[in-house]
Amino acid sequence: NNTDKMMVDVNGDGLPDCVRRGNGVLKVRYNKGDGFVPEETLISGEEYLYTTLSTCSNVNGAISVGFTLGCYPIKFVVNPKGGYSRSMGKTEV
Repeated sequence: NNTDKMMVDVNGDGLPDCVRRGNGVLKVRYNKGDGFVPEETLISGEEYLYTTLSTCSNVNGAISVGFTLGCYPIKFVVNPKGGYSRSMGKTEV
């Protein structure tokens, strides 16, 4: 028996509703501000319930080096940059 509960605004009224998932059914108790209404089914069937896990990592770097050429008002700047990005996603039923 796998059961998950969370508080989330399902109907967009700004109040956190009580959502419960268990045994392939997603149920909700809507928050009316002074209490919750009786539980009702939102979705029934495992094929509609998924959990998604995503992760992303980034590494970036830059360095600037400048120098002048003798007494001339000319400046050379070297600005090498590098970056690396990796992401991974996983969806579970």
